[in-house]
Amino acid sequence: MVARGTALSTSRANAAEAPHSNTSAAGPPEGRQLELLAHTTELRALGAVEYGADEIAAISDSEHAIAMRAIRVALESSLVTEFLSGVSIGLVAMVVGFALLAGESRSSTPSSRYW
Repeated sequence: MVARGTALSTSRANAAEAPHSNTSAAGPPEGRQLELLAHTTELRALGAVEYGADEIAAISDSEHAIAMRAIRVALESSLVTEFLSGVSIGLVAMVVGFALLAGESRSSTPSSRYW
């Protein structure tokens, strides 16, 4: 029983450290989760339900961490883009506003002088 508990903890630690290092024939971690869920009756018969649950939890935790990193990068990127666009719009508005206050028209089209 002690050896089984040790195997469970090392399995969970290995899955958390290297999320895509699954060496089974199931393929990606999602495939491994589906494989474990499909064989729950066999796991129950062998008394290894805890092993399957721990492995699914470890894979889910690693996938969650990967998804959160991707979401964080996307949000940071969008925040930087939004900030830069706001600053550039503000600078253009200042230039145009000060030009209008000075009575200048920067347009070269003759119809815009009546603006």
